[in-house]
Amino acid sequence: MKNAKEDGGFMGNSDIAIKKWLGNKERFADLFNGVVFQGSQIIRPEELEVVPGESDIIIEDKKRKPKGVQRYRDIVMCWKKEAALVILACENQSAVNYAMPVRTMLYDSLSYTDQVKQMWKEHEKEEKKVSGEEFLSRFCKEDKIVPVLSLVFYYGLSEWDGNRNLYEMFRWNQEDPSHIFMQKYISNYHINLVDAGNL
Repeated sequence: MKNAKEDGGFMGNSDIAIKKWLGNKERFADLFNGVVFQGSQIIRPEELEVVPGESDIIIEDKKRKPKGVQRYRDIVMCWKKEAALVILACENQSAVNYAMPVRTMLYDSLSYTDQVKQMWKEHEKEEKKVSGEEFLSRFCKEDKIVPVLSLVFYYGLSEWDGNRNLYEMFRWNQEDPSHIFMQKYISNYHINLVDAGNL
């Protein structure tokens, strides 16, 4: 049996091939139209703009030292339709990732955080007058961010047997009914899975 290191060349090549294949705007639009809009041609290739898949944020550790968190998404495109904007992202998986809900949630959160950060930079550049609450929030009351829609494109040979949402990853005590009440207050997070071999 080959280990991950021995298979690295093949897996790396397949990942590059899938990125190139889905990085085509027509195919990318077809994927989202097929999954999200049940085949209706809502997203048009000419409305898509490729954007960098890099997201990062600076956080402080316990000693208040800055620490960078950086992640790279496989394919990201901005869908510009009239005045509306949506960020469309696709994560390619050749193998099942059992922590995929957390991974995708982190990517989406970083995308939103980056938007908030960029918006505040614009306000500082314009020297916009802000309230105390807005200054503490680093976000103005009337500010709006762009929604992020992520798909997980799994092209492995076996059927996806991983977690599809955050609740499936939790260590619930099924004999204790209190977890049913807690679910009302603990947000779930679903992944939008495309299992290419088992559609």
